[in-house]
Amino acid sequence: MKTIKNIFALALIASVMVFPSCGGDDPGISFDEKMNGTWILTSVTVDGNDVTSDFTGFQLSLSYSGPDYGGGSYNITNANNILSSSGSYSLNGTTSMNLNGDDGSSTSATISLSADDTTLTFSFYNPTTTLGGGRVEGAAGDYVFVLNKQ
Repeated sequence: MKTIKNIFALALIASVMVFPSCGGDDPGISFDEKMNGTWILTSVTVDGNDVTSDFTGFQLSLSYSGPDYGGGSYNITNANNILSSSGSYSLNGTTSMNLNGDDGSSTSATISLSADDTTLTFSFYNPTTTLGGGRVEGAAGDYVFVLNKQ
């Protein structure tokens, strides 16, 4: 009987040591690193209306500046006069981001990553009808971009 208890205790200890290492997030990967890379458009809505076709070819590329920096640079392909096509970004924890465009514009956005870090939801309110004081009109409203990591 004592031998069975010892075998059970060893099996219990072994399972406690093995199972925590299975799956889950790697604690060594920072949120900056999870955001780093190229994100491809899945959908865009403005005030709940699907406008994905207006952003054909939209890509968001984020290049973080290193561990614990909280930001880096960004480039956007086909921003469609809603966002500046390049600039710097800063993260405010894991729920919001500021985009500071090279054209002097600034956009504050709410962000979220899916549990598997492959889908980014990026939402913001565009209060004006022009980008960076320019003459080209964009559309005011609540934007929600859903992007998948390339």
